[in-house]
Amino acid sequence: MLNVFVAALLAFAPKYLDAEQAQLHANSAIAAARETGVDADLLLAMAWVESRFSPFDLSYQLCSSGACIRRTHVWTEALPPKGAKPSWYCGVLQVGGWVSWDRCLLLRNDIPLNYMESAKHLTQWQNDPRCNKLSSSARLTCALRGYSGGYRSINIGATQYVKGVRAALWRFRWILKKQQVASVSFDVPVDIVGSIVNARNNERGLIQPLHHRRDKVLRFETERFAA
Repeated sequence: MLNVFVAALLAFAPKYLDAEQAQLHANSAIAAARETGVDADLLLAMAWVESRFSPFDLSYQLCSSGACIRRTHVWTEALPPKGAKPSWYCGVLQVGGWVSWDRCLLLRNDIPLNYMESAKHLTQWQNDPRCNKLSSSARLTCALRGYSGGYRSINIGATQYVKGVRAALWRFRWILKKQQVASVSFDVPVDIVGSIVNARNNERGLIQPLHHRRDKVLRFETERFAA
């Protein structure tokens, strides 16, 4: 029988995950949480915003005549898109950067590794001097900005990605609460899952569920490219 955490993930993203996939994503997020201390439900919310849980989302630079634009879309092939150049952002949580194409493929195909690398990358931003000096909530906001767009996003105070993640996180926690997860015994420690029961009261009724869309927030204000 599916545990409550996996059942909540299925209810959260029924158009994008079946039971087996939900189990894989949940297990991957929980393993990364245990290793790094980043909440599993936060990682799942980030995966929702980044790719709708698709391992085949790819972001890359496409350059011509010295000018480059960033494109993001679904890519299932073993070879990179024609003319594509790094930095690559690969898989469910769009991790990678200045890595080889082979590393990008590994991050795409190994979902547990993708979650682990994402959690480690977010932790690096939380420990960055610009973020580490802040209060807990502001520190996470700063880290999410860094994760999504580096120092540029931190400097300009980018909010779109942060709002998307917080909205997804609130909705996922609301589903967990609705399923009375606090009264159910299962093998995922509550401190790893996050503050499931105590969803932010000041957000109640203010954040609407994200629409089911294939497009998503890009790392920079660049061209959206539909697959």
